Amino acid sequence: MALASRILLLATLVMLLGHYLPAGYWLLAAQATRPPVIFFSPVNEEFLFIRPGAEGAERYGRDDELLSRETFERLLPLNYAAQLMMDGDMPTKLGGVEVTGEALREGRVGLRLRPAQIDAPRTRLYPLFEAESGRVQLELPRRFIRLGARVELLDAASNTVDAETSARFEQAFAAAGFRFPPRAVGHNPNQRKPYAEGIWLTDAAGALFHLRQARGEPELTLYGGADLAEWDTLDSVYILVDEQQNRELRALLVGHDGTLTALVGPQAKPMALPLEHYDPRHTDFALRGDMLYRLITATGNGRTQAVVLDRGYEPQARHAEDYLKREETTAGRIAASLFPFSWSLDDNSSGYLGFYFQRGNAIAWSLNVLLLLGAVALTAWRREQIRKRVPELAAIAVAGVFGVLASLALRRR
Repeated sequence: MALASRILLLATLVMLLGHYLPAGYWLLAAQATRPPVIFFSPVNEEFLFIRPGAEGAERYGRDDELLSRETFERLLPLNYAAQLMMDGDMPTKLGGVEVTGEALREGRVGLRLRPAQIDAPRTRLYPLFEAESGRVQLELPRRFIRLGARVELLDAASNTVDAETSARFEQAFAAAGFRFPPRAVGHNPNQRKPYAEGIWLTDAAGALFHLRQARGEPELTLYGGADLAEWDTLDSVYILVDEQQNRELRALLVGHDGTLTALVGPQAKPMALPLEHYDPRHTDFALRGDMLYRLITATGNGRTQAVVLDRGYEPQARHAEDYLKREETTAGRIAASLFPFSWSLDDNSSGYLGFYFQRGNAIAWSLNVLLLLGAVALTAWRREQIRKRVPELAAIAVAGVFGVLASLALRRR
């Protein structure tokens, strides 16, 4: 019984140290280099950057030329239009296009996709907004749609299945040839949006569908028409729907292989976004657009890349650069060599609690061997029986510095 208690105490101490000791170390250690914020100037058609500096954010142009705030803003008139208009420096034309308030509003678009959005539980319960209500503002619907082994409409007030409405939706799904259960469902549940796009979803066979509710009736459409070969490649693990004022971006599809496809325009034309080595589990994606260009950026895994597209989504310019990840800094290499493992309850790729485990490098495990040999030698020097110290020695062999500290704490006790 005493042996079992000692083993349990050692294991508990090792696990606590494996969590709190690395966490305390990183509170004191230097963090990784922050990647730059990338812009594209329509004035000189070059990339501009905001990088962290000794005195805060610093602005740079081509060849890392340090720019003043005023020069930086004049090179990005579509980003700082309000300031330039107040200063009287706003150009009347850019790229041969007249700069007007309507053109600025019509061309503006913005979209972000983080790993935490993908690595999250799915509720399978969605508010299905009325797309043709005739009202200026969208109203939260009374019924919610549940997509699982079948389609069901639930009345929010009574929390019961609306059998009549569910039957109409089942007929629509059957007529469209939808195969349950759905693989991916994209929907924006926010009521404060300019219009209701509806729901984009792929069925069990990977076919892409669009569902909307018009005047209370379901409209489910298989997209691709006669050119199904183009759409067979859009088997997605995640679909992002975020209604924009100009109704340009209908949805963003993330493929199993990390490909990104934007559905653009009234016909939802599939446009492959030309990013290299995009990893949806660890990469932040952003799309920013103005009246002339669309700038897509992806940052993660120690690399940031940017691609400039025209309004037809054709590539115009590229930029890529590497930055140090936390593990690649001096502090990161020390941590990997000192701690044989560490674990935490949170992770950058998810907004939910979990058990995230990270191993040290070969130096850390070599250190375990040295600490074990030192502990055996110390036990022999004290003329203690090694067989009585087997639990402590095993903890040192597996957990290294954590095992040493746990053994010392248990010895003092």
